[in-house]
Amino acid sequence: MGFDRQEEAVDIARRLENWQAARDRQMWKVILSPEFGDRVDLLRLTRDLIGQMAKDLGTDLEWVAVEHHNTEHPRVHVAIRGLRDSGETLRLHREYVQQGIRGIAADLCTRQLGYRTELDGAEAERREVTEKHFTSIDKRLLRDAERLGPDLVQGISSCRGILRRLD
Repeated sequence: MGFDRQEEAVDIARRLENWQAARDRQMWKVILSPEFGDRVDLLRLTRDLIGQMAKDLGTDLEWVAVEHHNTEHPRVHVAIRGLRDSGETLRLHREYVQQGIRGIAADLCTRQLGYRTELDGAEAERREVTEKHFTSIDKRLLRDAERLGPDLVQGISSCRGILRRLD
């Protein structure tokens, strides 16, 4: 079971089947995975985010979502119906998807949790150490290596390729 704008017990499979039966041309999928998802009210974050998106896009949005707490990173999977309230296809510009949604979510998380403290930063870095993908630590090492010389950059770039294959 999932949730939407008004309900907290939505049959997601049935809702998606209805959208498919209506022959919707498009559906948008968003994953909300805040850095400190264990401390964020994910239901409120999702509802506030989609509400702001609806304002930005000038249309009501029909959506369903489900929270997952089965890993160290609590997250929400959201499916947004690809129709505007006028019946036209909902189109999202690349920049809005890549930066706009993230910016709104970051602002909403800050409103819930307050500004990031040094302790929060240290905790986030501790979590990254065991990640098997390219992280901010790796980016920082690469930047530092570029200042030190091309041979070091080449070695780190080789490691980066190995990390990508692990993903």
